[in-house]
Amino acid sequence: MSDSLGRLTRLGFTSVPECLLCAPKEYRDFLDPLHILPVPDQQQKHYLVLTLTEQGMFDKNGQGTNDWDRTHLLNMRAVDGRGEGITIVVFGTAKDWKSVVPGDSLHIYAEVVTWKGRRQITSPELIPADQRGRICPIYVGKPGQVKASSVSDAVARALSQMDMAACLLLEQLGMRESDFRAFTGLSDPVDLLRHLHQPASLVLAERALVLAKRLSIKAILNRAERNQARFPVSGSLIPINRQGLVNLIGRVPFPLTGDQHTAIGEIISDLRSPF
Repeated sequence: MSDSLGRLTRLGFTSVPECLLCAPKEYRDFLDPLHILPVPDQQQKHYLVLTLTEQGMFDKNGQGTNDWDRTHLLNMRAVDGRGEGITIVVFGTAKDWKSVVPGDSLHIYAEVVTWKGRRQITSPELIPADQRGRICPIYVGKPGQVKASSVSDAVARALSQMDMAACLLLEQLGMRESDFRAFTGLSDPVDLLRHLHQPASLVLAERALVLAKRLSIKAILNRAERNQARFPVSGSLIPINRQGLVNLIGRVPFPLTGDQHTAIGEIISDLRSPF
């Protein structure tokens, strides 16, 4: 894997694993879609699956067209699982909708509103196949410099280096692994990173986001108070995969004692800490 960061250095990143220390702004729940249209005007977006029934393309002059490059307004009709119809309107660039035709299932993230007495959806977001059925983190970039999609791609590249990112997290927090466990209630920094970037549920994701904010404040306090007898030494930490270690222990031809398990755990924590 290339460690080239490009413009991501403008966000302060110095390595690919460090990208995992960037918490998402929010999450979108694409686990279970609604197949029935929700009550309109609730000021809430939903993951909807509708069936496209009609599709009309219009240029800037309101004339019908078949040219996607000239399309300024895309007017569609769709039905839900009960056959209830709704109008879907897309203004401006509509090329993202080029691949859908009447009869297709529309996976969209949208708000249902009332327009002139009828239900309508305006400029919904098409949900790609790889985002369906999971909780999707939403990242932010730096306006005019770094796109949000670049941050998202970098996080995806970094997922295979989560153990190193966990060590970098401890280093930036100025914490030993035991301090982290006591403060967060999590057994491993990797758990926090996984809940942030690959959450199994919206509840876990939102809890992780709150915890990340608390840790950010804690890190500032740690630096301000200088309450560590020894200061973090950059590069002194060693990334160790705990699950890999468990697998190795399982291959030992004799059972380990409780004291041996404790000693191994303490050694691993020390090796993964920046002190």
